[in-house]
Amino acid sequence: RLGRIVKKSSDESVFGNSSYSLAGAVYGIYSDKDCTKKITELTTDVKGETKEYELEVGNYYVKEITAPENYKLNDRIYTLTVLEGMTAVVNSEDTPEKGSVSILKTSAEGSTLPVKGTEYTVYKDKECTETTGVLTVGDDGKSNVLSLYYGTYYVKETKAAPGYMLDTAVHTVKLETTKTVELKLADKVIRIDLSTLAKNDKSKTDAGEHIALAEEKTEITDTVTYKG
Repeated sequence: RLGRIVKKSSDESVFGNSSYSLAGAVYGIYSDKDCTKKITELTTDVKGETKEYELEVGNYYVKEITAPENYKLNDRIYTLTVLEGMTAVVNSEDTPEKGSVSILKTSAEGSTLPVKGTEYTVYKDKECTETTGVLTVGDDGKSNVLSLYYGTYYVKETKAAPGYMLDTAVHTVKLETTKTVELKLADKVIRIDLSTLAKNDKSKTDAGEHIALAEEKTEITDTVTYKG
């Protein structure tokens, strides 16, 4: 006439993630459905299991009091039916908490060129080989929000907006809470120095700096130097 609880994660993909643990969940065992008359408390170990507790034959009610680290509290009330000569087990699941990441994109030089369409890929590894999602920048310079389990991720620009240089830097993001981590990033505009003359409908200067757009044609009559 024993009772015990076995705790599991609702998503097994977090197994091995050091941000999550099944240990430390506290459950109350009650004699009434409303869970007002507590008999005892049981706490899970690293495997998500509690010790056995001796009970009289009958029905009992089990409710989670404290969730384990970085899991949502399960408010479901379970029925534990204890029979003679048997160990009654309640199998419970908790949902892992998630964080999220987004991009706020601007021009490094304050250019009015739109940044819409810039894409960043989010990876699980430093080598940027294991993709977990994509962030795409909209008209307002903000990307979609990508929801991910806690941990460290690596963000790299994989598509620049027209007129901008591709940012090859890898940005590290650590998700530890349910709050959204917003990365504020800027790209450099592609610029061309015309050392003598550029004949272009959009530029009336005979020398100086000019923003190169993908859709325009520029005729250069002398040396062109590209700046990174």
